[in-house]
Amino acid sequence: MATIMGVVGRRATVLCMQGQKSAE
Repeated sequence: MATIMGVVGRRATVLCMQGQKSAE
């Protein structure tokens, strides 16, 4: 469970960063 949450959180962070770059 912890591992899955970590992977999901990491992917979410990457998507968030990509979204900010696109916004700019």
